[in-house]
Amino acid sequence: MLQAPSSLPTFTWLLICLFILVLYWKGSKAKGRNHKLPPGSWKLPILGNLHQLAFAKIPHRSLKELADKYGPILQLQLGEVLAIIITSPDLAEDVLKTHDPALG
Repeated sequence: MLQAPSSLPTFTWLLICLFILVLYWKGSKAKGRNHKLPPGSWKLPILGNLHQLAFAKIPHRSLKELADKYGPILQLQLGEVLAIIITSPDLAEDVLKTHDPALG
C-alpha cells in the first residue's frame, strides 16, 4: 500500500497561501491603476517612506533631495497615510487656488 507523504497537507497550505498572496498583489495593483499619482521613492511595507525622513539628520534636506530627484510634486507614504508633497511655491499656490474645495 502506498501512503501519502506527510508533507502533503503542509504543501497544500503553502499553495493556498501563495494563491491568496498573488490575488492580493494583483488586486492592489489594479487599485493603483485608477489613480494617476505623482512619482515617489520606494517604500517599506508598513513604514512607507518614514525611514527616509526619520533617520535623516535634517528631514527637510531629505525632502529637498527627494524633490530634486522626483520633481516638484511627489508622493510619500507616511505609515498608512498617502501624502502628496508640493515643493514649488508657485505650484502650491496654483493647486490651492484651483483645487481648494477638494482639499478641504
